[in-house]
Amino acid sequence: MIKILFICHGNICRSTMCEFVLKDMVAKAGIDSYFEIDSAATSRDELGNDTDPRTRHKLDEEGVPYAKRRARQVVAEDYDYYDMLICADDANVCNTARICGGDPERKIVKLMEFAGSDRSIADPWYTHDFDATYDDVAEGCEALLVRLMEEAKPTHLEIFREHEELCGFFTFKEAAVNGSPFNNPQFFEKLDIADTVKVWPKQVHGTDIAVIGAEDINVGSSDGENQSDKVKHIVIPDTDGAVTNVTGVLLTTVHADCLPVYFYDREHRAIGLVHAGWRGTCGGIAPQCVKRMAEEYGADPSEIQVFIGPGIGKCCFEVGHEVYDEFKEKWSFADDFSLKKDDKFFMDLKGINKRELIEAGVKPENIGVSDHCTFHEPELFCSYRREGGTYMRMGAGLVIKDKH
Repeated sequence: MIKILFICHGNICRSTMCEFVLKDMVAKAGIDSYFEIDSAATSRDELGNDTDPRTRHKLDEEGVPYAKRRARQVVAEDYDYYDMLICADDANVCNTARICGGDPERKIVKLMEFAGSDRSIADPWYTHDFDATYDDVAEGCEALLVRLMEEAKPTHLEIFREHEELCGFFTFKEAAVNGSPFNNPQFFEKLDIADTVKVWPKQVHGTDIAVIGAEDINVGSSDGENQSDKVKHIVIPDTDGAVTNVTGVLLTTVHADCLPVYFYDREHRAIGLVHAGWRGTCGGIAPQCVKRMAEEYGADPSEIQVFIGPGIGKCCFEVGHEVYDEFKEKWSFADDFSLKKDDKFFMDLKGINKRELIEAGVKPENIGVSDHCTFHEPELFCSYRREGGTYMRMGAGLVIKDKH
């Protein structure tokens, strides 16, 4: 984890703006778990006060979330705790170094240095120009994020992170594998899921979903005296998804533009994962998974939580009339999720999957949707379309880690 402390004079304008802007950026990038971000002051002028109302107003304008907080002063111990102490201006740099007893490790820098500039960020307390301050903060944080991505080298997005009993992921290209299945031992070790039983479907862009039970993973006797051995992996032919309620079974799929869709029924401790390309989406693989969980585990669709992961976005998924016609024939709402340009159509696969799930009984508020477009973000993702037929595949995975 990289720990960052933003610093300004009073900790109610510039440093808090930096804190919340960068938190928003890393959250949208899906890598917020890699960072600890805070802010502080070099002075005691505003100790205990919340963020300046004018700063909050500007953050509201830009759609940046923030939380109530209390201004605090930098202390010497911050130097050892934080990896980076990032200041708004030259005076902040000098005062931070004084408080910390110097800067032997060269941790104290100005934010705008990351953007290739030596200028300071003007204090809007005096200038009253919160727009200009925000512009500098955004420029500096965007440049800082590029540096952080290089240093942190995140390997994956965390899925269903709010559920401690689960481990869910979608890998970045850093952890992609060559083809199928998704078998990355180093990555599994990193997430402490190396000992799980891996489920490897041989995907065919269909709608078949396998059910994995205890009988599928146990080998030999299980009579209470002799503990069964477990298989290390299960290969399932002609399948694009799986469901299970067995602890320690890692459901996986591979992707290079197609969507991963994750399912969790907390009451019955059951999970599902499907590969939804355009054919699977058109065929309704996501609602099929809801149906299968209801049949196998008694899941109530209205209580199932779903996350539609990264994949090609509506901005980039261009199809011909024949694909559009298939969606139109299958789903009456297809026009709500398509945009025609000349003789081509741009389809919103994420939107279609969400609508299918709602019609299957899943509550809209229980459906999360990733903003990431695999085609549009080459720094993070492999893309079959963008790369003209890549063999590299990113992995999606979901496993119940323990019994409690």
